[in-house]
Amino acid sequence: MKKLLLLLILSSVGMQANAQFGVRAGANVSNINQFAFANRAGIHLGAYYAYEWKENIVLEAGAYYSQKGYNDQKSSGISENFNYLSVPVIARYKFLDQFNAFLGPQASILAGRKRTNPDGTISQTTAILRGYDLSALVGVGMDLPQGFNVQIAYDYGLISLNYFDFNVKNRTLQLSVGKSF
Repeated sequence: MKKLLLLLILSSVGMQANAQFGVRAGANVSNINQFAFANRAGIHLGAYYAYEWKENIVLEAGAYYSQKGYNDQKSSGISENFNYLSVPVIARYKFLDQFNAFLGPQASILAGRKRTNPDGTISQTTAILRGYDLSALVGVGMDLPQGFNVQIAYDYGLISLNYFDFNVKNRTLQLSVGKSF
């Protein structure tokens, strides 16, 4: 029994040596497909946990707040902001020492909505769109000195938002800066 306990402790210490916790924040440029709306600028911020599964392969899970939506101020006068709590689970392939490419699914829950109408009134009801989203996240990153990192990612919505009963999907470009501890 003592040997089993010692083996478990040594295994967990070894796993933690290959694991990192970090924080990440950045800018979003988002829109929905099917319409010719202007992009909406927003932010994303949160934390991640990365585990080096094999040489050059890192598994990463995170929890983020992310602003999406669109801006149609010029033609219709409408600005639509969707706020999500997102959980990506990605696999990173490391190459050339400091670069990586990543891919994985992301599940998101709608945390809020703010629509600004042409007359200045605001609607915050979430009943007009699906309360969750599922997307594919793909991108490239670069590790910098002292645990810093940068990445660019594309969040490709896979399911319809049922936005006013239209079949539209989120599309978001993300530029991020992170710090691993």
